[in-house]
Amino acid sequence: MGNSLTENGGNWSKRLNKKNIRNRGIIGDEALGICQRLFQILPGTPQKLFLMAGINDVSHDLSTDSVVTLITKVIEKIQTESPRTKLYIQSLLPINESFGRYKTMIGKTDLIPEINRKLEALAKEKKIPFIHLFPLFTEKNSNVMRKELTTDGLHLTEEGYRIWSKALNRYLWQIPFQIYSLSAAISSNVTTFLLIEISPSFIILFISFESAGRVTPKYSAN
Repeated sequence: MGNSLTENGGNWSKRLNKKNIRNRGIIGDEALGICQRLFQILPGTPQKLFLMAGINDVSHDLSTDSVVTLITKVIEKIQTESPRTKLYIQSLLPINESFGRYKTMIGKTDLIPEINRKLEALAKEKKIPFIHLFPLFTEKNSNVMRKELTTDGLHLTEEGYRIWSKALNRYLWQIPFQIYSLSAAISSNVTTFLLIEISPSFIILFISFESAGRVTPKYSAN
């Protein structure tokens, strides 16, 4: 979910070789716009949501704190309205001002890593995975986007999307799950039930039996 960088990626299911991926990027969208359209997405309880937001807010001359505050509102809305969704925060990507295409981005190159540092701290505080894409796109020892990865100093070439896709792949195959256990001493055996909830419709049940000393019912759950 994000802005033109996400939307221009096209068919992310094909890029990532995984079904049921939806591209919810919109050209020109900013953090507030993303927040306002979450009602279209969260009722479906997506298993995972990869969020990239903030670069258009930077173009509006907002301070780094203001940008992070707006992104925080998006994060909190997702966590409140869809707590079962596994959220991932992606860093902002670098820009390359030498193209001269976007006047509103002049002088903003070094603001982006500052925002990323604050987003990483926010993600740590809220126990959300942070995907630090930024250094994968920069020239050596700088904060500038590599020229071969951008068409205009902001948007990506196909090679840029290849790098992004490769970075996301390792997170796609991590399965979020909940574990619940219940044990009961019945007769001379202790029966342990272990439920692993992969999704609301996919639950694995393990049952084990162990010897116990006496016939005292005992229940525990976590």
